[in-house]
Parts: sequence; structure tokens; C-alpha cells
Amino acid sequence: MKKTNIFFVLSLLALLGITSCEGEISQFCIEPQFKTEEVNTNTYKFTPDFEIKKDYELKYYINNELKFEPWGGDWDEYNFQHKFEPGTYEVCLKVNTPDCSEEKSSCTTITVANKCIDPSFTTEILPNIDIHVFTPAFEIKEEYELKYYVNDELKFEPWGGDWDEYKFQHKFEPGTYEVCLKVNTPDCSEEKSSCTTITVANKCIDPSFTTEILPNIDIHVFTPAFEIKEEYELKYYVNDELKFEPWGGDWDEYKFQHKFEPGTYEVCLLVTTDNCKDGGRYCTTVTKN
Repeated sequence: MKKTNIFFVLSLLALLGITSCEGEISQFCIEPQFKTEEVNTNTYKFTPDFEIKKDYELKYYINNELKFEPWGGDWDEYNFQHKFEPGTYEVCLKVNTPDCSEEKSSCTTITVANKCIDPSFTTEILPNIDIHVFTPAFEIKEEYELKYYVNDELKFEPWGGDWDEYKFQHKFEPGTYEVCLKVNTPDCSEEKSSCTTITVANKCIDPSFTTEILPNIDIHVFTPAFEIKEEYELKYYVNDELKFEPWGGDWDEYKFQHKFEPGTYEVCLLVTTDNCKDGGRYCTTVTKN
């Protein structure tokens, strides 16, 4: 009778998958292998390569940091997808099952290389208005971030497309400038830049004027003897004292009229432009007896 009972117990243990070898009970632990696939640039998909039961608990880690706990089924099919920045990463899948007292894991190494671009650009000057236009000379993807700097000062962040075509337009005062285009991309861990030097010379005009005296009333009239553009700024001085800033057009035709007391005077016309802030100067001497 005892032999029959022992045989029954052993058979039951064997049926349950448990053996009693030296008093220890063995377990059914799985090896949680997974497949790795690059589905897009620097984007990887990790798929379990073993049968998953409903009561299994899966966790994905990147460099020992928990990133994802799949729900399974139609939600995510236990897959994990991640876009990596350039660098080296250890990706691990850790699994807990009711039939195993310890957590099992499997790992793989992902290395994403830097794919940096050379952000060169071209430069042109729009005629007549002295505006510089800087145009990228490389293919731009939607996720790229571009920034234009002038002397290390951020001047423009283009939107791209029909807005600005990633171009930067700027009107410079006379001087020397360093213009840089800096680009950040998902495939490059560092910001890349390209620079050029822009030198804008003073373009001062050589002003002159004619002098006439209105008869009978002894008024001197000074009339510019050069073509005047709308952006020019004119100032008349008498003995270094500002006397008149003409409006131009029908107001005064940029002329200066003045009645002098007896004496000697220096009359000067100072003309400043966008490209000549110091101005061009022309002077004459007037003597009134």
C-alpha cells in the first residue's frame, strides 16, 4: 500500500513538471530573447522572440532605465520602438513569470553613429538696396533646426517652406561682420556651423551745393548740386552750428536760405546715408560786408 502511494506522488510530481532531486524543486524559467530591427533612421523596433502568456510581465530598459512596459494584445503586441540619439546603448528586456522565482533578462547593444552635415551657404547682394541674402547650400529636412548669427548674436530662425525658404536677409551698416549658420539635426550629437565674413565699406557721397543771393533782400540760398535719395539725411551748419534740416520734396527742395549779418561765415552741408554714418561734408565761405 505504501509503495502504491509513493508511486502515485512521484507520478503526480512528474505530471506537474517538478522533480525531487536531492530535495530541490526545479523551475520553468524562459529565456526572453528578442529581435532588433531598424525601422527608420536611428529608430529601432524590439520584438520578443518567444511565446508570451497572459500572466507574463515584460519591461524594456535602456542603460538600466525603465522605458516601456508593454500591455500586449492589440495595444502594442509587446513590441518596443525607440528613436536613439547618436551614442551607444544597452537595451534589455526583463521578464517575470509565475513559474520562475527570478527575473530573467536578455540584452543587446545599439550603436548609433553621428551623421552630421556640413551646413554651408551662399551669399548674394540684392542690387540697389544693398541687402545680403544667405541661402543654405544643402538639403534641409523638416526636423532640422537652423539659426543665423551675426557677430555671435542670434538674428533669425527660419521656418522654411513658403515662409522664407530657410533664407536670411539682412542690411548691414558699414563695418565687418561674421555671419554664421548653425544647424542641429537628430542624427548629430553636436551643433554644426559654417561662417563667412561680410565687409561693408563706407559709401559716402561727395556733396556740393551752389550759392546764390536773392536780390534786394540779401538772402543767401544754398542748393544741393547732386542727386538726393529719399534715405539721405541733410544738415546745414553755419560756423559748426546746426541751422537747418531740410525735409525735401515740395517743402523746401533741400535748399537752405539764410540772411547773414556782416562778417565771415563757414557754411557746411553734411549728408549721411545708410552706408555712410560719418557723412560726406562740403563747405564754403560766405563774407558779408
